[in-house]
Amino acid sequence: MKLCRAALAAITVITTLAAALILTASSALVGKQAYGFTVEDQFKKEWSWETFKGKPVVIVLADRAGREYSEKWVQPLRSSLGAKVEYVAFADVSSVPGLLKGFIRGKIRDSYQHPLLLDWEGDVFKYYECRDGVANVVFIDKNNTVRYTASGKGESAEVDVAVKEISRYLGN
Repeated sequence: MKLCRAALAAITVITTLAAALILTASSALVGKQAYGFTVEDQFKKEWSWETFKGKPVVIVLADRAGREYSEKWVQPLRSSLGAKVEYVAFADVSSVPGLLKGFIRGKIRDSYQHPLLLDWEGDVFKYYECRDGVANVVFIDKNNTVRYTASGKGESAEVDVAVKEISRYLGN
């Protein structure tokens, strides 16, 4: 019986460590400076990194297949971190053919009232090494340094790790 409990505890520890490694698979980004972007949102308002520079920022990035997971990250992050960070949402629209850009921008404008920054070239997504089909989360501290990254479906274990890591940098 004691052996079974010890084995179960070991498996739990190994599983937790493996999940943490998967969530921070883009750890090569940690320590890098934030990407200096200038893009437009669906309302044609121009946004640049300068708008957010010097503030702690959570960036949530998703392609079309991953968009359904974005809110699964954002809602719990907002409820846990509140106004201690700025929130920025990006859509990877780099695969949209030139002739359809206006149509797609209109569809996004009709669907989302909050600003959604449109990465037509895919530069932001490449810089942050985003995975396709899931939401990607990047936390940048007030010194403009990437401190945490994660990719996933926003399951509670993933979000809990993100909240814990980001809170650590915010001094909570």
